[in-house]
Amino acid sequence: MSHYQILAIVLLLSGIFGGLVNFLLNQDSDGIPVHFWKSITTGVAASIMVPLFLHMISSNLMESSEKEPLDYFQIAGFCLIAAIFSRRFIEGMWEKLLQQLKKTEDKVEKTSQVVEEEKEKVATLIGLQEEPDDLESDRNLKLTLTDYEVMGLDEMQPFLKKDMMTIMDALDDPNYRFRTVRGIATATKLDRDLVSGLLEALADKAIGAVKKIRKDDKDLWVLTEKGRKGLQEFKKE
Repeated sequence: MSHYQILAIVLLLSGIFGGLVNFLLNQDSDGIPVHFWKSITTGVAASIMVPLFLHMISSNLMESSEKEPLDYFQIAGFCLIAAIFSRRFIEGMWEKLLQQLKKTEDKVEKTSQVVEEEKEKVATLIGLQEEPDDLESDRNLKLTLTDYEVMGLDEMQPFLKKDMMTIMDALDDPNYRFRTVRGIATATKLDRDLVSGLLEALADKAIGAVKKIRKDDKDLWVLTEKGRKGLQEFKKE
């Protein structure tokens, strides 16, 4: 006979016997028995609810009885008590289930609130990480790509280094995780083509100060850790 068959027999017999005891305890003052089948039925029902009760109190009797046959007697005892006091047991179980359901609903509601709050935080964070691509460009630009073209090499280098650091400083803006060429050009007042060219140079493997990321069909730029260290050293000079 399997473990589950034994449990079913224990529950059924304990329910019937407990219902019978309940029936005998509830005879009227003249000793005339009343509601026999009601007592038996509620006794069996209460007995069948015992596994649920054991689960609610985190007991492993149902599982351990498969290896420890003596545990069947403990289960039978629980079932017998539940059947004898079937009405109170069933009402008590119903109240416990309602309480657990209420707690579960409260937890789900709190979890939903936390999820919504986290969504708002993430949305805010994403909004800060990637700047809009529709910023108005400032017309008061500094040097343009054409200006560099007419300079000699010696004259160009100081301006070139300064503009590179200006671009890297714009990328280090804590309000944005990723920046666009247009956004950098607006923030630094540098020519957009110049910014684009200097970014490509800074992204070269030999320098590795910035990194280009392709997202939603547009190029986004981010300062690397190497670039951040280089910017900090430049600021110390």
